[in-house]
Amino acid sequence: MVSGGEKRPFRQVRAWCYIALAQLAALPLPSRAGLPNTQDLLVGSLNNDSIKRYFLPTGAYLNDFVASESGGLKRPESFVFGPDGQLYVSSRDTDSVKRYFAETGQFLKDFVNTRAGGLDAPDGLVFDPEGNLLVGSTGTDAILEFFGPTGQLLREFASGVGLDAPAGMTFGPDGDLFVSSFLTDRVKRYDGETGAFLGDFVWAKSGGLNGPRELLFGPDGNLYVSSFESDAILMYHGETGQFLRAFIPSGRGGLNGPRGLLFMDNGNLLVSSFFTDVVKEYYGPTGQFIDDLVNQNSGKLDGPTALAFIPEPGTLSLFLMGAWAIHRRRPRAFQLGSTTR
Repeated sequence: MVSGGEKRPFRQVRAWCYIALAQLAALPLPSRAGLPNTQDLLVGSLNNDSIKRYFLPTGAYLNDFVASESGGLKRPESFVFGPDGQLYVSSRDTDSVKRYFAETGQFLKDFVNTRAGGLDAPDGLVFDPEGNLLVGSTGTDAILEFFGPTGQLLREFASGVGLDAPAGMTFGPDGDLFVSSFLTDRVKRYDGETGAFLGDFVWAKSGGLNGPRELLFGPDGNLYVSSFESDAILMYHGETGQFLRAFIPSGRGGLNGPRGLLFMDNGNLLVSSFFTDVVKEYYGPTGQFIDDLVNQNSGKLDGPTALAFIPEPGTLSLFLMGAWAIHRRRPRAFQLGSTTR
């Protein structure tokens, strides 16, 4: 049962609202009219400690949006835009999460200080529908929750039950949290509010899953997972977790070490290829390779990781208003810093 008497259907509606608002913020107004995507693309560059910016639709390099080692950034594994519109980046080698200005990439502050709450080698990041940040702590095999306005530790959200190196995380349309367990080749499912373990959504090695990294629900409602060690993108039924097919079979288009996943507004899927230093584009309905959107080493890209569109000011303001509205909720049943659920 959901604590506090909140009904699960309301949680689903609230989660859908948050997901829809986040997707809205990632689409420029012309794209929603069916025109080509004209937004800029951010790509994490792990091996030179930066985040690169590329022009769409051409993929031309623009600049280092977050300069190398800005604010002490070391090995940016993942990043996400927060409810406040700013950019949050996991800095693996400093055991922290850093915050950058969304318009310029300028460093603002350490949102989560070094090793706060025992954070060790942070990877995946996701904001929950209440505006708090969940961080995958791969060194301790746990997911930590930090208070959205301040970065203060709230609790250990989830751990145990075979979770080993939590890499990617996403909320599903039902409000539950889905987490890739990199070293056990599974996708685990947790109650999106309590952190209670609900079972393995994708079983070990299902469909040849080997080293799951990023994951996201596609426009068709199914779950897409980057299988890092097998150089493939696998697709699973969005409600049951049953393996459907290899959406991108091993090595298609030269894919080698898939990391970040991002659907464009035209339905095509972008995938960062870690070992070849490119971002590849695949046809949304079939998974056929189209082309390298970001060419090899463009802008000195080295070890591409996460992908994201920069929200445009108009859509960002809508996102902020919506996020504020759904952020309001009942008081928590636990205190700041508590680990009890």
